[in-house]
This record gives sequence, structure tokens and C-alpha cells, in this order.
Amino acid sequence: MPNYYIKRAIESRIKETRGAFNPEESRDTFAQALYDLEYSVRYWPHHVIPLLDVSNWNLPRLMKEGSLRKPKVYLLLEHTSKENLVIDWYPGEPAHNYLHETDFLHWSNYWHPNKMPDNRILIIHKAEYLFPYGKPATDSVKYLLKGLHEHIKEIVHILGRLVEVKLLSDMYLEYGINSVIKGKKPITISEDQLVNCRVLAIDEISKIEDKKWLKAKFEQIGISQDRFLKMFWEADGKYRRFAKTLRDKGVKGVGEATAERIVEGTRTHFPDIYSKHLPMKFRTDNIDGKVIQLFKKNENSVK
Repeated sequence: MPNYYIKRAIESRIKETRGAFNPEESRDTFAQALYDLEYSVRYWPHHVIPLLDVSNWNLPRLMKEGSLRKPKVYLLLEHTSKENLVIDWYPGEPAHNYLHETDFLHWSNYWHPNKMPDNRILIIHKAEYLFPYGKPATDSVKYLLKGLHEHIKEIVHILGRLVEVKLLSDMYLEYGINSVIKGKKPITISEDQLVNCRVLAIDEISKIEDKKWLKAKFEQIGISQDRFLKMFWEADGKYRRFAKTLRDKGVKGVGEATAERIVEGTRTHFPDIYSKHLPMKFRTDNIDGKVIQLFKKNENSVK
């Protein structure tokens, strides 16, 4: 799949430069990133040989009940101080000092002169200069970044057959939604135009995707977030009863499981909205380690 996008990136660049671009001779940032990506697609397995060398594995730790489990590795995608985009592998969370036991007896992140560190799998030089920030990327840059993203997926997928892989961060590509960027010369953005690319922690990407899913779901069912939660608590917070209420009102596509995902997603990502509709009898405060139920006071009982 990366090769498809590499081909599209080259074709688009030639078209954008009216034939002036030559991938063999050009020396700009795009050409360098293209070269780095093509190189990595062909040769990245060479850079993971130490990771797959069984003599580096902590075999006693990996043996469990007579069977050998896969060693666990962590992949970190990040920008370096020189604006390069790199993937490094680690035997544990990169923030740790590795003094504790890991699944590897031997590993190295040693820098060799004029070479990549021992634990580096990929490097794209000056890649950050290609990242669009709030304005549409050219087609050539869009296809190059998509190809890079597909290559990262490919690395994780193939490595995952041999070792247990945890990807800690990834590229997050955002596209236009028929929006218009205002300015001296307004720019109309179509749905397939790349307008942003960031390197984010996997947890952060999950939060963004969850919020997008919630927004799309509320638009689909035609009920506001506030109204949805109000109806949920009117059903005493029972998902089965709530799903039936929605069906009775002609709301389609929201079963028990979906209703729970929406409510829990709102609680996690929009706590202010969730709390606003939470009945008093379900609110809790923790005082001296004891959970005390707070019940709504009768206004007429206290003068």
C-alpha cells in the first residue's frame, strides 16, 4: 500500500511543477522525504534484526507454563529537535530507566557516527516542514504523508506477527469537510484535502476519534447531547429501558450498547455536560474515604 501512495505523490509533484520535478535529481525537502520513505519501505527489516535476534531475548522471562510468549516492544514515533520524524523501539516505556527487568537481555540505543541509533527503525529527514498546519496540503504532500502513515501501519502489522508491539504515538491526519478558510483570498476546502497532520499519543488520538464519533452520532439521530442525557435519566439510567424509549420515539440506530457508549463517552469527554444532567441521588462526594449519597432536599422542608 505505501508504494501506491509513493507513485501518486511522484505523479502529483511532476504535475504541480509542470514536469520540473525529477525524483532522482531534485534536492528539496519533498524529494528528501520521498527518498527516505522509499528507502525505508525496502530496507526497514534490516533495522529490526537486533529486535528479532533470539539471543537478545530474556527467554526465562518469556517462558510461561511450557510455552514461549512473544517479547513486548514499544514503538515511539516522534519529531526530533532537527525536525526529523523517527520511529525508535524500546524494551519498555521510553520514560523508564530500564533498570527493571524487561523481555530483552540486551538492547542498545547507541549512536554510531553517521549512522542511525541501534534502536531506530525509520527516519524521514525534515518531515515536519511538510506537515500542513491549518491550510490544505498539495496533492503531492498529501499522498506522501498518507504513504508514510501506511508504511507505519505496515511496520506495526508485520512486526506484530513476530513480537508483541505497542505503538505509543502515531500520525493523525485531518481532512477538510467542505469548509472555507477565510482571509484576503478565501480558500474552499473539500473533504479529501489534507489540512492538518500531527504526531499524537495513541490515547490522544482515541479521545479525538471518540469525540468525532459522538458528534456524528448526535447529528445522525437528530437529538442534542443535553436532550439525550435528560431522556436517559428520565429512564432511571437503565440502558435497556432507555433504548426502548428511543425506539418508541422513532429514533433509529441506538440500541442498548450504542446508548451506553454515548452516555459513557459523554461522561468521559464532556464531564460538564454529563454532570449538569446527573440527578442529585446519583451524585457522590468522598469525605474521609466514605462515599455518601446526596439526595435532593425538599425545598418545602427547609425554611
